[in-house]
Amino acid sequence: MVDYTSLLTRCEKHLTQTTVTDPYAVLTTVCELLQQEVSHYDWVGFYFAEHRTRTLHLKAYAGLPTDHTVIPFGKGICGQVAESNTPFWLKMLLLRTITSPVISM
Repeated sequence: MVDYTSLLTRCEKHLTQTTVTDPYAVLTTVCELLQQEVSHYDWVGFYFAEHRTRTLHLKAYAGLPTDHTVIPFGKGICGQVAESNTPFWLKMLLLRTITSPVISM
């Protein structure tokens, strides 16, 4: 069973470092931590929105490489979230949950 409170504290510790030189490396570390600690997360990533071009750009992830490094607004779940600017919760088989917030560049 995952101790989400402890996991959140560990993620916050990485995210609030005062000597961060590469923010994407810190986000990659958070992705790796989430993937390692939550057994049903086989892929975790952060996409950043480029509003001028209406695209999402993958900047940090843990899991198998993906071809989806740039996603147009409106395409797929992540693109739909970018277009609506509203989190989307999708119940998957085996009660898995995907959430897709958008971070602006």
